Amino acid sequence: TCDWHFEMFKPFFGERLRSWFGGFDISRFPDSRSSLKEFDVMIYDKIYFDRDANYDRLIAPFLRYLDENGLSYTIIRYGSYLYEDYIAKLKRCRSMAFFCHSETQGMAYQECLSLNVPIFAWDEGTWLDPKSRQISDVPIPCTSVPYFDARCGLRFKADQMLEAWGNFWPKVDDFEPRAFIAEEMTLAKSAARYMSAYRDAGATTVRA
Repeated sequence: TCDWHFEMFKPFFGERLRSWFGGFDISRFPDSRSSLKEFDVMIYDKIYFDRDANYDRLIAPFLRYLDENGLSYTIIRYGSYLYEDYIAKLKRCRSMAFFCHSETQGMAYQECLSLNVPIFAWDEGTWLDPKSRQISDVPIPCTSVPYFDARCGLRFKADQMLEAWGNFWPKVDDFEPRAFIAEEMTLAKSAARYMSAYRDAGATTVRA
């Protein structure tokens, strides 16, 4: 469902592999830029590998920084919320800080972009899943935001988090994440990829 995932499986499946993503009906996600904002930041906590250590080096210092600088926030933890509550809260947030090891598509963060809420995304650039050691002796390229460009917000690495936030926050109202989704993640583009793969499969002759 994304480039890094495709490249990881390509050595095993070769020419049989196709890339595809789930598209968005942007009309289901009204532009929330003009909505009344209650929070400066939504912290989306999807940390589950080495949780204690990663929480202490990422979310904990980020929360201290927000408190010290008088920025308001709300916290959502993956697997512990209702979808309707998530969307309702997002509309009241100026930005999202997305703490996630990796995504192969990332519907939740793309729903955020669809609502025109920019994202500050933790992205170390390698697959942090302990299973990666079963596949490769070297780090596997990966991302937490596989569909993302400069309109969407800013990526950061853990050791540069607060410096990167200093670049992100002053520009928070200048990003145009909804435009990215409306252009790149449409149902039509998703369907075109699917049909291309379907036609390729139909054109393949299977021999005993």
